[in-house]
Amino acid sequence: MKDEKIYRISLLVSLLGLVALFVFAHISSPESVDLEELGHGDIGDRVKIEGTVGSVHVSEGGHLFFHVKEGNGKIDVVLFEDDLISMDLEPDELEDGDKAVVIGDIELYRGDIQIQPVEIRLD
Repeated sequence: MKDEKIYRISLLVSLLGLVALFVFAHISSPESVDLEELGHGDIGDRVKIEGTVGSVHVSEGGHLFFHVKEGNGKIDVVLFEDDLISMDLEPDELEDGDKAVVIGDIELYRGDIQIQPVEIRLD
């Protein structure tokens, strides 16, 4: 009897934990931001942006640089070699004109806003 009670309590707690994880995942999704509205107030935020890829360039050190543009808005995207490996992304997968969704952190570099991606999806 005691083992059955522990089993039921364990099952209930597990189910409640799964529901909490599901709810938290939806609440913590990054906010989708219009590129034209990005500004210095967004530095440090994790955002989701969508647009057209351009100016794709791979440095000698293996870093990938490009920008994402939509309407009048544009932001530079920087992917360091280690990030490319962890995202399982090959630099030649990305071409000018591709549609992309980028989730990442807004940073300031030499006075310009850029995004350091944690996820890139090509549409």
